[in-house]
Amino acid sequence: MGFHIVSDPEEIPNISSRRRKREVPSPQGSLDPHVYIDAIGVPRGVPDEFKARDQVKAGFESFLAPLVTINKNVDWINYLYYNQQRFVNYTREALQGLADQLQSTSIMTFQNRMALDMILAEKGGVCKMIEGTGTCCTYIPDNVGPNGKVTRAIKKLTELSEEMKRNSGIDNPWDQYFGWFKGWRQALIQLGIILLLIVLCIAVIVYCLMPCLKRMMAKGNPTTMMYMIIL
Repeated sequence: MGFHIVSDPEEIPNISSRRRKREVPSPQGSLDPHVYIDAIGVPRGVPDEFKARDQVKAGFESFLAPLVTINKNVDWINYLYYNQQRFVNYTREALQGLADQLQSTSIMTFQNRMALDMILAEKGGVCKMIEGTGTCCTYIPDNVGPNGKVTRAIKKLTELSEEMKRNSGIDNPWDQYFGWFKGWRQALIQLGIILLLIVLCIAVIVYCLMPCLKRMMAKGNPTTMMYMIIL
């Protein structure tokens, strides 16, 4: 019996007639019935374990410090966009691995079936021997082929990943013109912070503590005069 590797089982009439039509999933099976959109267009009913932020704290925060809330929302948007890109990349890698494995498995199955049919040719082949046990499979959907569904899905995921990469990122002139200086920048920032703290300490001593000590010494406090002599 001949074998056929097809991209879509719809191309074989006798097989397509036995295929069961997919049913649209019910809302209860695909969506959470407890999550809904209220009258002002805000989603409600998300379980607490799946929330990223607390609405009550965010409400007080936006009332007391609205600029802080805006900056935090920007950071959360960046975080979600970053995770979305990672999810697309992980999904693409998983599908590519499954496609590679299925392609090799399909080739091996096809070769083994041909060998079995040759060995059992006198008895009518594999399908003749299992004639009473069920339907004999004589086709392999080539969904991992060049025009298969899996290949097209991987291609679309790759294009989506590249599109998200193009639309992400911040145009920073520093990175554009001084990218070679990036390795030293972190060390210089740390050194600058240390120097800034030292300067602040000196400024506090010179402009705050010293005038106070001078005024106390001018009043003739013996303890303060002794402390100034020691210094």
